[in-house]
Amino acid sequence: MLGSEGLKLLHEAKRTTPEHLPVYNESQVRVVVREIRALWEEIEAIITRLPEAGATPAAAAASSSAFSQDSSTNPARTPPTQSSLVTTATNVIGHSMSFLYNNSDPGGRLTSQGSVMTHATTAAAETASLNAELLLYQLAIHHNKRILMAYHHQRLKYLMPLVWAFRGSSSLVPQQIKDKMSSAERSFLSTYAKNLQSYQSELEHDYCDYDIDLDLTTSIEHPPRDLFIEVRVVKDCGEVQTEFGMVNLEQGSQHYLRRSDVEHLIAQGYLQHIN
Repeated sequence: MLGSEGLKLLHEAKRTTPEHLPVYNESQVRVVVREIRALWEEIEAIITRLPEAGATPAAAAASSSAFSQDSSTNPARTPPTQSSLVTTATNVIGHSMSFLYNNSDPGGRLTSQGSVMTHATTAAAETASLNAELLLYQLAIHHNKRILMAYHHQRLKYLMPLVWAFRGSSSLVPQQIKDKMSSAERSFLSTYAKNLQSYQSELEHDYCDYDIDLDLTTSIEHPPRDLFIEVRVVKDCGEVQTEFGMVNLEQGSQHYLRRSDVEHLIAQGYLQHIN
């Protein structure tokens, strides 16, 4: 069924939460992309069989007949761009339906040109059928594209806050989270962190004194009360550079350190803040 593969990605995106980030489903994304390409190939094949936009059904029938008799002298027309497909299909369908309505013969009485009109009517019906098929494939392509965008947007919505949680550094994001990301997502997160640091540096240069360190990742709703905090080492960190020199953070030890020097270690679970 058209769009069924994309729906699998959509259901997976709905299950994504800050507490549960699924592994990037690259194989399913590729399946949806291949379906889009296959649908577009079908559209291109249909376009070569369509009459020119605005042509009458009789002219469409003659053009179709000539094309089938000698394809070498009637090469396939260059397919229009994707943006003009819906307009082309709508115009041709409109002309076809108008012709069928105006030239219907409920009583079965044909005019002297009945054979020509019958042939034209058949061509018009065929054109309408092709355009209905074209519109179906076009809508299926847009459906799959929207699902792909929704899937990636949903994941980025939970990945971007990680940069803020780890003091604007993508390198501090835990490895178990990075393993669930695609290479493009890791690249995006790294670029996002660089842009955040660049913006923060510009603000410091333009609006802050030289002795003030601006940190945009600090919570505005709950700003820290103390510059120094007491922490307990949960996991061995080795020696860490602080504003006042090197500190050896061995498991089980307690230290009284500047908050800004150890906030990222607290967020990663290496240190525990002692109230």
